Amino acid sequence: MTAPTITSVTINSVNLDLDDVILDVIITHGRGAITDAASPSTLDMRIFATGQITVPYTLGQSVNVKAASTNRFTGYITDMAISHSTTIDGQPPMTIIDVTAVGKLANLSRFYSDTTRPAEDLQARVDAILTSTGLTYAAQADPNYALLEVLAANAVLEEARTQLDVLNDWTGGTLYDKPDGTVVFESYTRRGYNYATATWADMSLDWTNTTLDWISQYAPGSSAPVAVTLPVTAVVWEPRWQATASTIVNEVTVTYGTADPQLDFQDTDATSIAAFGSRAIKITTGLADVGDAANRASLVLTAQASERWTLGGVEILMETLTAPQLTAVMALTSGDRVIVTNLPSPGPIGQFLGVLEGWTETYTIDGYRLTLALSDPRYSYAMLQWDQAGTATWAGVPITTTWSDVILQSDLT
Repeated sequence: MTAPTITSVTINSVNLDLDDVILDVIITHGRGAITDAASPSTLDMRIFATGQITVPYTLGQSVNVKAASTNRFTGYITDMAISHSTTIDGQPPMTIIDVTAVGKLANLSRFYSDTTRPAEDLQARVDAILTSTGLTYAAQADPNYALLEVLAANAVLEEARTQLDVLNDWTGGTLYDKPDGTVVFESYTRRGYNYATATWADMSLDWTNTTLDWISQYAPGSSAPVAVTLPVTAVVWEPRWQATASTIVNEVTVTYGTADPQLDFQDTDATSIAAFGSRAIKITTGLADVGDAANRASLVLTAQASERWTLGGVEILMETLTAPQLTAVMALTSGDRVIVTNLPSPGPIGQFLGVLEGWTETYTIDGYRLTLALSDPRYSYAMLQWDQAGTATWAGVPITTTWSDVILQSDLT
């Protein structure tokens, strides 16, 4: 079928007349790798218009872009540039307007609030912080974490983004913004479904059986997503496998409680230490009790004691998809699962069940391309950076409350 095209561009509540312009649009959501920091979505849009036109846009104005009548970006303008082309080969001169915009996640740094809080669970604290911003948000926080009271004497005036990043570090969570502008906080343990009881430590390392094992770990009544199969002709294969020692952690110390100094809970992975040497981190938290600290430490080791791979550069040719396939792929968002089969050799894994960390979509007169970046799903419990290796840092993984599986098949062997 025909590839999706931009069907509307709305700036400051006014629709751009698409009949009078040519557009080049690049949109990014999420991040390129598990070790990258969570960041707002971005829009880079070049508008080509013949003749002289009025430029009705100013910095800070709202922007919404839809393709196939589906939200692809919602945010506000941060940068603009205007240039002009001369007449070439009899073609009329053109006005070129470059618009750069960022998603609503960037707004979290604009809002400040007092950090005084009662003893409460993680969900209550996240809700309080996000509610204070007035932004449209969704929050799925791990219900198993209890947080200490923050007394007025110890409170500070702090931006919402910083407060949420701290909670991410304490408990293993992430932030991102959706194409419709919703700001999302979600604990890794609730990534995908509205809740999670599965433990990756109990999962088979046989990727062929991973989906079945994942489903079997959930309580009765939870529903598994229906896989969508993309034809071989829909995938351009330039996959890039990447693993880094800077993500390996095998000794974890988590502080907790009200004692001064705080009490410590320690956990180690002897097999990982024997293989990679000691790679230790300490997480200073506002967790209330030892059970929460033990859970946090265990999840870090589950996620990071062993080598993990990420897969980037999975490009989808959207015009080759059927209508149902197109709908499913365009509904993908950060945190969704993507099953990639028949990967080219050599490579670490022949079939990969990855979590969508982010994507880039490009719209030009030559067509529409969507490129995915995937991570090992076991990362999704507790990414931290080993403090003695590398300089990359993280703030979380963009995620969603609904998982969908997409099977990508390659004919390369």
